[in-house]
Amino acid sequence: MEIKDIKKAHVYAVGRWMIFAMIVIMFLQVIVYVVSPPPATTYEMFELFESKPFMGLLSLDLLYLVNNTLLIMIYFSISLFLLMYKPLLSLLALLVGAIGIASYYASNPAFEFYFLSKGFSLLSTYEKERLLTSGDLLLANYIGTAFISYYILNAIALYIYSVSFLLAKDVSKWVGITGLTAAIFMSIPSSFGDAGKIFAFISLIPWLVFIVMVSEVFRKKIRIIKKDEVLTSS
Repeated sequence: MEIKDIKKAHVYAVGRWMIFAMIVIMFLQVIVYVVSPPPATTYEMFELFESKPFMGLLSLDLLYLVNNTLLIMIYFSISLFLLMYKPLLSLLALLVGAIGIASYYASNPAFEFYFLSKGFSLLSTYEKERLLTSGDLLLANYIGTAFISYYILNAIALYIYSVSFLLAKDVSKWVGITGLTAAIFMSIPSSFGDAGKIFAFISLIPWLVFIVMVSEVFRKKIRIIKKDEVLTSS
């Protein structure tokens, strides 16, 4: 069943708000990382969670959990827009991206640490050692298979979206180019040592440009839809 243009405009508008919120969160993440770098050891992580639970959650990417929730809506908005150009590619990108985001939720141990850390300082040495072993396993999982799957699948989704934008006749090629640039730097997971961290940081620049340009694409499409709606009703 055909989705009415005015309903699409509502989705694009929500997508624009999600993009704005994501940009704010991106800057907040950078500020948190600079002001309070994450602990270097599992022991320090438990101490942080016990003394400052909220900072502990932030150190294990609480904001990133919110960010990925917004990303699902942004993906949906982009896929809806690209349906008129490359329907199969847009749906494939949405599916791949959604699986990737679901993988990230499975990898993040923020709330496991939150619950395990309660009363950590009061535990016996033996109990602490057992808890530290559990913490080590959680942190290993945090950068393990689920996280790498999230990273690679979202890079693939961005590749597909970028190619679709390049093939869209009435959309600036720079949208696809910046998306491809971000996808290239996202191809190496941030957990892959210093190279991964550097690539992850660099990828933020083209990614930021990409989503801003996508927001502008949505804005123009909303304006066209509303203009057509006025002409149709008059």
